[in-house]
Amino acid sequence: MRRHLAKAFPDGDVNIRTAGTGVEGLQLINSRSFGCVFLDYLLPDMNGLDLLRSIYDAKTDLASVPVVMLTGKGSESVMLEALRWGAQDYIVKDNISFHSLKIALTKAKEVFELKRNRAMAEEKLQQAQKMEAVGQLTSGVAHDFNNLLSVVLGNVYLMQEQITAPPGKMDTNALAEELTAIETVARNGAELVRRLMLFSRQRQLASQTANVNDCIRDAATLLKASLGATIEVAMILAEGLPSISLDVSEFANVLINMSVNARDAMPGGGKLTFETGSIVLDEFYAAQHPEVKAGEYVMVAVSDTGTGIDREVAHRIFEPFFTTKPPGKGTGLGLAMVYGFVRQSGGHVDVYSEPGHGTVFRLYLPKAGEPDRTEAAPVLPEPVQPGSIILVAENDDEVRGTAVTMLEKLGYRTLQAKDGKVALDLVKREQAAIDLIFTDICMGGFDGVELVREARALLPALPAVFTSGYTEHTVRANKIAPDDDFIGKPYHQEALARKIHVALGKRKRENV
Repeated sequence: MRRHLAKAFPDGDVNIRTAGTGVEGLQLINSRSFGCVFLDYLLPDMNGLDLLRSIYDAKTDLASVPVVMLTGKGSESVMLEALRWGAQDYIVKDNISFHSLKIALTKAKEVFELKRNRAMAEEKLQQAQKMEAVGQLTSGVAHDFNNLLSVVLGNVYLMQEQITAPPGKMDTNALAEELTAIETVARNGAELVRRLMLFSRQRQLASQTANVNDCIRDAATLLKASLGATIEVAMILAEGLPSISLDVSEFANVLINMSVNARDAMPGGGKLTFETGSIVLDEFYAAQHPEVKAGEYVMVAVSDTGTGIDREVAHRIFEPFFTTKPPGKGTGLGLAMVYGFVRQSGGHVDVYSEPGHGTVFRLYLPKAGEPDRTEAAPVLPEPVQPGSIILVAENDDEVRGTAVTMLEKLGYRTLQAKDGKVALDLVKREQAAIDLIFTDICMGGFDGVELVREARALLPALPAVFTSGYTEHTVRANKIAPDDDFIGKPYHQEALARKIHVALGKRKRENV
């Protein structure tokens, strides 16, 4: 190899490093940058495919460096497997020459660069399509919020009439009903906001174990208002499916894009169906689809009863910027984003359509583990320290007052602070009298994270519970540590009680 490479590059512009084992090769690859790796399939301590898999990145569908696999005659299956795991080319050992090495190296570097640039472009496309998907939802969401606000304002007006009624004329039953109506729509509004926040994050794929049926139910609930009254939404969801590992917010965005495409294909109305199931893609199927790895998958089918897709263009629908819609009606990014997401998640997507008979997209997502099992709700623990003093730091007066009322009803004593600096002054003044800090994270300027850090400099064992209107994932990714206690807004008294009990319980165990 050295002799042939030296002959291929006589000017000495190639620095060659060699490794006799797979472990040595992996250490070299991880310790420095290489323009290309020629990887032998037969190594003393492992086969080349195992090493290739260890440096493969599913997000880019590439190994960490350009790779050319070296194999013996009759190793077609090894060659195909190497290409599937991120290699750019292969050479049969009997055919090695300075000429074949030079061609393979040049090809590997060019193909690697092209695929890496494509991966970067797909990432940008996905973010652009996320924003387009949010825009598609705007009118439907605004409609829902206006309905919620109508209920709130209407019942507030009715309550004001009751409160200002002459003595003895107040109808307490009607007042209770009006309060219940406001509480119901407030809960509905909080749930709607929770779902919407899934679509606002700008980030790389952040995979987590999820139940695909729950993801579909969440998306379908939000979609109904945006798709319009002429579109019927149906769900056929198989029970006992394996969990899958994916980015939940991006998956919801995928469902939105596919649903919007389906809506546009049914201008006169129709039916949109979500279906799930478990399926095995065998070696035969994988041989026909080189990007597929044989194994067990969770299948998600999204079908419509629309106009269908002509066969002449069906093979192009996943191309970025390709669209059959009129100018100004589509960017051609939606299905490209779907394809990129599924591939980055280690899955596969296909489409079947007949003009005039609708379209079905099938997403095959690799399973993450055994089927989810429903667990009983945890029992509310007994109070750890009745009468404990909790410092509540919250810049919103109404939210702070509600939290204080809840905690005092649970048997705790409270101290209040409107911001982090006031709260820290209370910590310095009261010190050991404070048993726990319950703090909002974003209070402007001196935030809750800084407050807890400064307070623990004085009282290292002081427990804290953080709260925020942002999602827990966003908060943990940017603000607090994985082991910090957190409860999202809005919270119920029972949930707050459990969280406070847990945090105080940790302190008690540490002091034993």
